[in-house]
Amino acid sequence: MSAPVLVMEAPVGVPATAIGRLAEADLSTVVMPLGSSSSTAAGIASEVLRALGKNLDANGKARHGLDDVSLVPTWLTAHRTRTLIAAAPQHATIDNLFDLASMCAASPMTLVLAVDHGYATRVVADLRPVLPAVTPWPRITEADEIPATADANDWNPAVPSVLPTPIS
Repeated sequence: MSAPVLVMEAPVGVPATAIGRLAEADLSTVVMPLGSSSSTAAGIASEVLRALGKNLDANGKARHGLDDVSLVPTWLTAHRTRTLIAAAPQHATIDNLFDLASMCAASPMTLVLAVDHGYATRVVADLRPVLPAVTPWPRITEADEIPATADANDWNPAVPSVLPTPIS
């Protein structure tokens, strides 16, 4: 099973990073910039974990960067993330995009690549092995700029019982 991969192209004159307005406070929709700065799978994983609010320096000890790769699906699932949006990924390498898709494949969510205008055709062609689908750019209104607040009856991400339990 793999996570669906969607590609959406920003309209003319709108930067792909405008998609950041769709991020949700409960982490059901997470938006992260993805440029050419992270050149390894471990670097991409660190960016995803940072977008989920993880402080990678909190443990105070040196770790192998590939540890972050194995943590990505766990934390996406633990936070019940339904959509991970990578904004402006058209300058990342094709290997980086495959790494991101691979990390997301083990989690029950959708990966959306929000590209700048003029890049969708190339990104879809490059990612053909993961069968990406093209989806339209969402209508983003001023109301979307205000972060949604969770109702009292909604899931509370601070409750530890929803986090994964270690298998003994």
